[in-house]
Amino acid sequence: MNRQFRSTKSFASQHVLEISKIPKLSAEDFATYKLDGLLPPRLSGLNLLDVGCGTCRVTRHLASLQPKSIHCIDPAITPDQFRALTEDFNNDLSFTKFSFTQTIASEFHGEGCFDLILLLGVLHHIPNPNKTLRHLSQFLADDGRIVLWLYSKDIGVISMFSLKILRFIFRFLGPLKIKFTYLIYGALRQAHHFRNSSVIDEIMNKTREEAILVLFDQLNAGYAKYYSEKDILKLAELNSLHIIKILRTGNKGWTVLMSKKIS
Repeated sequence: MNRQFRSTKSFASQHVLEISKIPKLSAEDFATYKLDGLLPPRLSGLNLLDVGCGTCRVTRHLASLQPKSIHCIDPAITPDQFRALTEDFNNDLSFTKFSFTQTIASEFHGEGCFDLILLLGVLHHIPNPNKTLRHLSQFLADDGRIVLWLYSKDIGVISMFSLKILRFIFRFLGPLKIKFTYLIYGALRQAHHFRNSSVIDEIMNKTREEAILVLFDQLNAGYAKYYSEKDILKLAELNSLHIIKILRTGNKGWTVLMSKKIS
């Protein structure tokens, strides 16, 4: 099984959590991406491409910023699942036009250009990020922006090694994955009483349902890459992109704002 297929399959299985029970992304959680200082408070008139929309939790928040349109792409959900996930969007957010293509990012074919292409928590799950960025750049308006949120190597070697082991175990659990997630959640709750950890604190500050989703997402990832600031600079250079700003989001991630290089 190649890495791309394994990664896609792992995220498709997230829907065993039941679409109707997946909590909406809160404004506070969206703020962890630190986009408020990079994007205008309203996206009126802009056309967005939401790459790897998944459970559409980020999509919904983006829609609340009133863009003209949002086109979503994801290989792990079907058009029917997308409609179920967004069935109430048009009631609450009727000013935004939604559309969807089931595909991997490097094979997306669309018409026109996008003012904003977002890959939030996505590129680090794609084994060939350079091919993906080069392909998506073709659909970026000349004055458009690409926004990435990437896993950071700053989480430390021990954390990365622990996650790698847990993900390996998780791969073989089949229907026991949900129970294992609850077991890890319980262990973290106990650990929370005995030691201070920014990662554990962050999970425990979420609702129980939200914490379970975050843990399942982390453990179920079929492929995950962690980036240093140097890696991000190299990523931009290899794909002829200009970095406008790089922001740390704690020790777990990076938010990166990019544009096309001016010739």
